Amino acid sequence: MSKKIKLQTILVILLIPFAFLKGQNEHTYQDVIQLKSGYAFKCSIIHVDENGLFYNTSKKDSIFLSHDLIKFAKQANEIDIPRQHYISQSKNKWIGSLQVGLGSGGPSEAIFSAFFLDAGLKYQLSERYNRHYFRTNVGLQNFNGFYNVQTLSWTGGYQFVITSKRVAPYIFGDIGTSIGLKSDEQQNQNNVQKVSGGNTWTLGLGLLIPQEHFRAVDFSLGYVFQKANLKFENTWQTNTVDQEFKRIVMKIGVNF
Repeated sequence: MSKKIKLQTILVILLIPFAFLKGQNEHTYQDVIQLKSGYAFKCSIIHVDENGLFYNTSKKDSIFLSHDLIKFAKQANEIDIPRQHYISQSKNKWIGSLQVGLGSGGPSEAIFSAFFLDAGLKYQLSERYNRHYFRTNVGLQNFNGFYNVQTLSWTGGYQFVITSKRVAPYIFGDIGTSIGLKSDEQQNQNNVQKVSGGNTWTLGLGLLIPQEHFRAVDFSLGYVFQKANLKFENTWQTNTVDQEFKRIVMKIGVNF
């Protein structure tokens, strides 16, 4: 009887390390990766950078995966890896953007007194963290004010991504210049002969929501300042009018 008890005790003692290792492995491999092919597996994600991530399924092996191959990856702390690095899913640091927007404000009685159509590029400034970007935009604007004016602007600026978990809020600032295209207004039979653009700047904040088929949907809310000069000419005299358009602008678009 005592021999039987001793044998059971020895077996229990021998099994304790295996139970500990099993529990440790279960604790270690709580990260999940799903590939675009549909295959999913548990692992331990070791390191993530702008090119991809390193993981292992044993203590000896470390395997690299490019972000281009990954559909979904989640660590035990519930950080969504592709969303966190949505802007770095390729080695190309240049990011394209398209946005349309409506502006409100000014003397116009309409709810929306400006229209915007923008095309731009962003360049990732930091190698390690995808938070700092130089941005440049070319935009077509139509302002409804005391006189209606269309301008074509070029701006350059900076964008800072505050955090990049499930969504990515950011702040931005742009400054540049513009050229006047045309104005259809007439006032007391004074025809507009020439429209000149001027300085323009924008300050605002935005929200990026990563998507599977392109980088992100881009929402932004900003304050836009635009100067313009109009030249009027009739039989007796020539006059010029300086205008300053100030608008609160909401835009929506995509990053690709």
